[in-house]
Amino acid sequence: MRSRQSSILVLVALALLAGCAARAAGPSGAPAARDRVPGRYLVTAAPEAGPAAIRKAFRPWGVERVEDLGTHTWLVRIRHDPGPAAVAHGVRGIAGIRAVQPDYIYRATGSPARTIRTVPQSVRVLATASQCGGGNAPSASWIGSSQGLRTVWRRIHGTRRPPPVIDFRNDGVVLVSMGRRPTGGYRLALAGGFLPVNKGSATLRVNWITPSPGHVRARVISRPCLLLRVPRGGYREIRVVDRHGRVRATVRPH
Repeated sequence: MRSRQSSILVLVALALLAGCAARAAGPSGAPAARDRVPGRYLVTAAPEAGPAAIRKAFRPWGVERVEDLGTHTWLVRIRHDPGPAAVAHGVRGIAGIRAVQPDYIYRATGSPARTIRTVPQSVRVLATASQCGGGNAPSASWIGSSQGLRTVWRRIHGTRRPPPVIDFRNDGVVLVSMGRRPTGGYRLALAGGFLPVNKGSATLRVNWITPSPGHVRARVISRPCLLLRVPRGGYREIRVVDRHGRVRATVRPH
């Protein structure tokens, strides 16, 4: 009898734990409400939709900022957040808006003690160029000051326009270089706008694009690069990986 009672207690405990886990995860395993950033939404829009169209769609909730993240994706900050369901319903059917989701907090592990906050829009392209100088091999370097950014910016763009303003207290800049290439047609492109972190190592996904076989390219030496803004904190190193998961370069913030 005692053994049977113990078994029943174990089953009840497991059922209660399962219920708690389901409530924490939310429906269909979606992040719980505490895992989203209030007042911030990621919007996928049609190519012809610009910031004016995005602002108009979110006007009922007081638009504070609309930020272009590239690849037809926008970060929208609103003053009065009615919740994801109300926002999704409010923009439904508006021309140019394809999808809306909250700005979720991504966790490296399921353990709260080892949680690292990483938001999807964290990484942003500042510049891309085919002639950036530097060495012959792929590399990545950390830029942690306005002076350092100005130096690299002049090397890429000259003095035609000033570099972007970066809050170096919260962000840093990473210069990813492909190294020396024998022809044109090589370039780098950001593969994702987020920076997942696991055990102190952040992963920055970059596509290494090469010319198609058989296409004639100008025999000109190129050194493609990609200049990216990334968030500080939560990691000791950044690994630059390609679409196949190969580590192309590693950089440590300072």
